Amino acid sequence: MILNVTAISNNIISLDAIFLSFQFMKGVKNIVGAKVRKFRKSLGLTQDTLASKLQIEGLVEMTRFGVSKIENQTRTITDYELRILAKVLKVSTDELYPSYKLIAENIEEIRRPLKSFD
Repeated sequence: MILNVTAISNNIISLDAIFLSFQFMKGVKNIVGAKVRKFRKSLGLTQDTLASKLQIEGLVEMTRFGVSKIENQTRTITDYELRILAKVLKVSTDELYPSYKLIAENIEEIRRPLKSFD
């Protein structure tokens, strides 16, 4: 198994890196989808409306289907798409990432595949 981690320093892996790697191993293509859905719904937007707003901001190829795939974590998101998503959803990019609480709640499941490195 390859651990796709960029935050390794002095043999210490950050919780963020572990969580990202765990999500990657599960086949998840982004970790912000659930928060995108949450913020979209809190603004009362449909997926179609969000796609239209994203198109206006420069993501001209974004469709309702693309928004759905982002929310279902079956589509990757580039850095510039993340910035535009945050702008349209009126949140910071940091707010789109999972919380440390979520990481802490899943830490045992996250650690399980990593025990093979011990």
